[in-house]
Amino acid sequence: YIRNECEVLKWLEHEWQNGSRIGKFASKAQFEQIDKIQSESWQMVLPFSLLGPGYDDTKLNVFQVEKSARGPFTHLRVNIFPDGGIARIKAFGQPFMHKSKFSDSKHHLLDLVSLKNGGSIIGSTNSHYGKPINLIMPGRGKVMGDGWETARRLDRPAILTVDERGFMNVTGKEWVIVRLGNLGKVSKILIDTNLFKGNFPESVEVEGTKVDQSGDIVESDLENCHWKILLIRSKVLGHCENIFEREIADIGPINVIKLTIFPDGGVMRLRVHGSLATQ
Repeated sequence: YIRNECEVLKWLEHEWQNGSRIGKFASKAQFEQIDKIQSESWQMVLPFSLLGPGYDDTKLNVFQVEKSARGPFTHLRVNIFPDGGIARIKAFGQPFMHKSKFSDSKHHLLDLVSLKNGGSIIGSTNSHYGKPINLIMPGRGKVMGDGWETARRLDRPAILTVDERGFMNVTGKEWVIVRLGNLGKVSKILIDTNLFKGNFPESVEVEGTKVDQSGDIVESDLENCHWKILLIRSKVLGHCENIFEREIADIGPINVIKLTIFPDGGVMRLRVHGSLATQ
């Protein structure tokens, strides 16, 4: 990525020295580079499609990609017919991290849901104050808005009571579903409530499942899946890292987890540590 003026000047100088004709058409050297990657034989993602002109009511052209053509890919080639201008191209999807990126995974635990390791958010029930994607971001966050926080549930009882296990008697709960970067076995879970001092959940529960990894996973794909309890409902404290290791059940390889919070509140980060599955 070009980040500042100095890098732009260096890039222009390099291109000019290599025979590029900036702003006109590809140079011979550029065509030689294109020939090496053989992009003319790449898989078709979106067939020939008509675009609208750049007026307010026609400038956004959105296309759905067939499930069989969703990759994973590392590069896209865009062909325009016959010529003209495009302001922006945005390709929406889910990240995918190949197992080869985890060559040292046999020697240490990985954060299987981390955005850096290919984790992604599939869905959630509520994101009133903070987005679920924040859960799998690096670091611990600097303000409460850097985490996932729900609105207060309206079905909270006026007087709170507890059951025989010491948990609140509440009918409501909120959840978020996260896709792991790869199929893995979980051995430790960290629920970080950093900065949430009076608005953290009373308790949490974590479930896991294994679904078909080909293509995207959406909420509708999980309607009939079999969830297994990975971490039974457990109390958490505010403004600290709540670590669960001995409590984690061995449910085998999974690639999707569901974090449920009771009854609502905020969580800064979710870390799901484990190893890549061999199968």
